[in-house]
Parts: sequence; structure tokens; C-alpha cells
Amino acid sequence: MKQLVSLLAAVLLVTQSQAQISRLSAADTTTGNFFGGSVALDGNQILVGSTGFDACGASSGAAFLYELDAIGNWKLAADLRAGDCEPEEYFGRAVSLEGDVAVVTSFVPTPFAARSNAVYVFERQRDLSWFGNSSGRRGDTWKQTARLTDPVPGDDGPFAASVSVNGGRILVTSAGDTASGRFGGTASVFVKNRVGRWVPGASFKPPHDARFGVFGTSSDLDGSRAVISGSTYGLSSPGSAHIFEERDGSWELTARIDGVDDYFIPLDLDADRLIVGETREGQDHTGRAVIYELREGAWKRAADLKPDSPYPSGGFGSAVAISGDVAAVVGFDEQLKLEFNIDRVVFVFHRGEDGVWRQTQVIDVGEVYFGASLALDGHRAVVGKASEDAPGDVYVAGVR
Repeated sequence: MKQLVSLLAAVLLVTQSQAQISRLSAADTTTGNFFGGSVALDGNQILVGSTGFDACGASSGAAFLYELDAIGNWKLAADLRAGDCEPEEYFGRAVSLEGDVAVVTSFVPTPFAARSNAVYVFERQRDLSWFGNSSGRRGDTWKQTARLTDPVPGDDGPFAASVSVNGGRILVTSAGDTASGRFGGTASVFVKNRVGRWVPGASFKPPHDARFGVFGTSSDLDGSRAVISGSTYGLSSPGSAHIFEERDGSWELTARIDGVDDYFIPLDLDADRLIVGETREGQDHTGRAVIYELREGAWKRAADLKPDSPYPSGGFGSAVAISGDVAAVVGFDEQLKLEFNIDRVVFVFHRGEDGVWRQTQVIDVGEVYFGASLALDGHRAVVGKASEDAPGDVYVAGVR
């Protein structure tokens, strides 16, 4: 396999958004590799999932970690694979990254899979030998340090549907199933014990019957706060988002946001702000993204985001991200009077000094599968493009 580790020389100039977009050199260029099906961003590091990568057989999967070097190029720094790699395990389905810890899920969306789903933890092993070395080059490596499985196996649904690492904790959900009403979903927090091993901490289940929405399709963790979706999937009624906080060592449900009209309920949490996507919102399903803020101890609706030019069935809100006063939302941007949408983009919003959120930018590469995944950190966005019909891509864009 060719290791393409340098940034493509060509830089895409996007007139519509007046933004400069760079494309990562893909570690694999096989059609249907789903490189970019999941992405995570933390400072100058990007983690990319590729479930269709044939690491040890068809769709065994891999994840690739990129780092920004001193001259501004993104370099492939690590090729992460499951230590017990097997075909059709879809390693890379979800990824998360914080500092020296990268987490990657192996996920098959059925409660009856022959092999248990898992979350793999990789940690950077620091090379200190470069001190005093005239070249000043590091040789850091990434090593798998844990394979996490469901701490509460049973009627909760398939484990590792979503994952998030933050503040020395790892949040993992099991996706429920409304079809039978049997699998209600659950969430588990893993922490490091005194000897440095990742072990199960708290686990919590939805506070209501699965028929009214099930846990686990999406989640996020920020410090001592977690948010977990409660989706009704194809049912006519909307779902919800549940917010938990750790208090005195236990996790308590502190808020529930109802009326979230989306199949999967994409969401992102950043300190006292939460953004939730609702692609089915409105009579013509143009979609929206809603920002909530924690004020005086209560989560209050702060803004409804819509594109300047909304389109019926435009899929706006299919992926969302928020970082400080910047929000990014995926949706379609063109129809050209056709019966189907042909161009998916990332809409960028900024919160002004007056507290109003306004659309300021559109990130567009002219691809219908653009926006398969999305991550935002400060004024940098990472966007994945993945499908069965072509090799995947990942784009890095400045946001303003």
C-alpha cells in the first residue's frame, strides 16, 4: 500500500465562500473505502475513519491520524488498526480524539452480531530520545492500550454506536431499536483506574420506555457533561436529547430537550452550548439546526439556524458542529429545478457581538457526498466525503 503522507499540492479555491480548502492525501484510494466516513479534530490533529479499508480482509477497516507540521502541511502520523482485526468489523465507524488519546469503534448495527462490537483505545507513546538529537526529530508512536466492550450486555442494543473522549473519560453508547421496543439503548462512561487501565465507570439508561425514543444513535461528552440522543427513528413523533451531568461521582439527568425532528439526531456539545440537527423540520422538510445555551441553570433555546437560501427536503442539519461562537451545518445548496439535490455543502454561522447567529460562509467542493462527516475546532473545520461509488476524501477549511 502506498503511504501518501503529504498534502496535495493543489489547493481548491472556493469562490462562493471565499475560503481556501485543502484536501488530505488519502492513505487509501480504493473505491468504496469510506475514508472520511467519520472524522475528529483536536487542535493540530485529525483522525479519519475508513470502514471500507481492507486491513485484514473486506471492510475490516482502519483509522488514520494526521498532524500539522511546522510548515503547515498535514502529514500522516499513524495508521491505526484493531489488534484483533477481522473482516467485516467496520473498524472506524465512529472516531474521537483528544490530545494523546484516540478512540475508534468497531460497529455492526445489529444486537445479534456474531462478535461483540468494541471501542479501541490508542495512546501516544512519547519518544523522548530526540532531546539532544541534532535533527530534533521525534519518533512518537501510537499503541492500542485497550479494547472496551459492553459493561452491561443484555437488552440494550448494539454497543459502540457512538463514542466521545474528553477530560480523561470515554463515553460510549449502545443504539436502541424502536421496531421491537425491546432495545432501549444505554450509555457507559469509561475511566482510567490507578494503574492506568481503562475500566467501566457509570452506566445510565433512558428514563422512559423505548417506544418514546431510544438512546444512543448519537452522543457527545464535554467535561462532566454528556448529551445523548433519544430517537424515534421512522415513527411520526419527534425524538429528544438528554443532558446528564456528573455530580459527586454519579451522573444525573439534568435536562431533556423534546420535539427534535430528525431520524438520527446529530448533535454536538461545547461547554454551555449544544447544537442539534433536525432535517425533517418544517412542512417542506427544509431542516434546521437549533442552538441551546445553559443560562441560569436551565438550557434555553438561543438560535434557530437555517441557510440563507433554504430548499425543500434540503437535508439541512444532517451533520452539525459547534465551537465557541462558530457553528457549522451540513445541507444541500442547489437543486437547479431538478427533482433531486445535487450539491451538499457546509454552512458556517457566527455569533455576533449582539448575540445573533448569522450565516457567514459556505464551504463547497461541488460534491453530493460532501458532508458525510463534520468536525469543528476553533476556526478550522474538517469535512469528510464518503460513498460506495468512489474513494473517500477529507477536506480541511478555515472558517470565518
